[in-house]
Order: sequence, then structure tokens, then C-alpha cells
Amino acid sequence: MVIVSDGIVWATLALGVSFLAIVYSFWRDRQQTPAAFRRMSRLIVEMADEQAKLAIRIFELELVVVEQDTHIERLSRRITELGGEPVHRPAGRVVEKIRAERSPVLLLHGTITKLFNNSELDNLAFRLEIIADELAGETREERARALVEYAMRHGRLTELLAVCRELRPSANWPAGI
Repeated sequence: MVIVSDGIVWATLALGVSFLAIVYSFWRDRQQTPAAFRRMSRLIVEMADEQAKLAIRIFELELVVVEQDTHIERLSRRITELGGEPVHRPAGRVVEKIRAERSPVLLLHGTITKLFNNSELDNLAFRLEIIADELAGETREERARALVEYAMRHGRLTELLAVCRELRPSANWPAGI
């Protein structure tokens, strides 16, 4: 998974370098015609859209890593309970690094998953005027991810966080959203 995320990070960096090259060439040529400004504006909008898509994809992949690690941890505990020795151990350090360094959105997802059951997730969605049936998934983790992704797509992360803080004021909610 780290290789995939690194590839996306490099793609994002390449996109940024391309943007800088376009700006530099525009400045160097000192094209000040309206058509040049429109062309540059269009390219900037296209690159911003592509960067937003890549950021969402990175978030989705990070959530998959966290969810897979959680499942591996549960399976490992169950194997140990049954007297076996798990072959694979969870990549806890990788997941903690993702949670700590990458995204307060991951912390939001994890906190929602821990503090809200499926019924409470439905109520949370209702408070945000989101139809609960739009939250795909069977498990709490999947439904919490669907809720966070919905909020990201619709620019409502701060609203989601505010409602969560209201419902669970003593929880450790992320600050950087």
C-alpha cells in the first residue's frame, strides 16, 4: 500500500512542478494577451481539479490501509485465542504514522468509528440532513468512511466535525479541519 500512496504523492508533486513550469513559461514569455490569460486560467483550474482528485484518492487509500490493519489485528487476536500463531501481524506503526502525519480527516474517521454505532451514525447523518441510505457499507468503519467522504465531497467537513463535537464533547477531535 505504501508504494501506491508514494506513487500518488509523486504524481501530485509532478503535477505541482508542471504547474510551476506553466507559470514560469507564461512569465518568461510575458504574454499579456487576454487569450493567454484565459488559457493559463483554464490550465490552473484543470490542475487544481486533478490535485483535488488525487488528494481524495490518497485519503481513500489511507482509509483502506487503516481498515485492513484493523481487520488483520482482529484476525490475529482470534487466531491467538484459538491457540494458533498468526503469520502476519498488523502494521500498527505504519497506520499510526498515517494517522499522525497525513490527515486529520483520518483521525476524524477513526474517532467517529470508535464513538458512534450504526444507529448513531444514522442519527448523525440525519442531523446533517444526509439521507442515511446514501451511506454505503455494512460495518461502522465503512459507514463512517462513507459519511466522512460525503462530507469531503460536499465541503461539509467542518459541519460534520461541529456536530460530532456537540454530540461527544469529551472526545479528542482533530483540530486541523
